[in-house]
Amino acid sequence: MTEWKKILCAIDFSELSRIAMLHAAERARATEAELTLVNVIPKTHASMIAEDVLAPSAGEVTEQRLEEMDRKMEPWRDEAAQISGAAVRTRILVGDAADKIVKFAHDDKTDLVVIGTHGRTGVARALLGSVAEKVVREAPCSVLVARRPVAT
Repeated sequence: MTEWKKILCAIDFSELSRIAMLHAAERARATEAELTLVNVIPKTHASMIAEDVLAPSAGEVTEQRLEEMDRKMEPWRDEAAQISGAAVRTRILVGDAADKIVKFAHDDKTDLVVIGTHGRTGVARALLGSVAEKVVREAPCSVLVARRPVAT
């Protein structure tokens, strides 16, 4: 088995990212790797929040959003830590999801990225783009793409 020391798992709090998190935590346990859960808030969401909320400054709103996301990640971190048998780091990033995941993987010297995918094809993928596809193409390491199990 490949020896992974650092595993990054991208999560967006969907069912598919939970499947990815389970895979990542199991691999972290099997290889005694360090696991980091990463959530990326799109800049458009951060700016929309700043415009829609009356607050003294957009910076405070962004800080509130980051704190909210950090709280939302707590149960994910706890479950991943229980499965992996070790402490799990979390990071909240702001920007383009694929770009931020790839940059974090590069900067953190990640050995494996685990990411979920909806498996869209054709027009749906062309219109929505594919974070997983871009991460697969640009990541500096191996990428495991987790999908929903197919019913037989």
